[in-house]
Amino acid sequence: MVTNPDEITTVKAAYSAYVKHFPKKAMSLKTTLFHYLLPYRGFGLDFRVKPGGQLRGKKIEEGWEHAEQIKLEDLWEIERVLTWQAEVFESCKASRSVRRPNKHYLKHFLEWCEVDPSS
Repeated sequence: MVTNPDEITTVKAAYSAYVKHFPKKAMSLKTTLFHYLLPYRGFGLDFRVKPGGQLRGKKIEEGWEHAEQIKLEDLWEIERVLTWQAEVFESCKASRSVRRPNKHYLKHFLEWCEVDPSS
């Protein structure tokens, strides 16, 4: 659960708070966000990563810059966000063995955030 929602307004800030509670999930969630959420065309970000490729240096910085632009309130409807992720899976032809755990990581993150669109 987000401890101080007034300070956590972006995906990047939520990630930072989340990994304090779930440090073992940090790398998996970062992979999920960078590979299978940020490339969603609806965000209008020019962020593409090579499927299965490792993120390094400048690409990681660019990913965090983009994650800082995405407001957490835009992700309040979990099922809608998961359809965005499914579009990214389709565009990069991700296998079922890739889709399943990455969907789980994103869903757990979003549920933990408990974003309330009315607040």
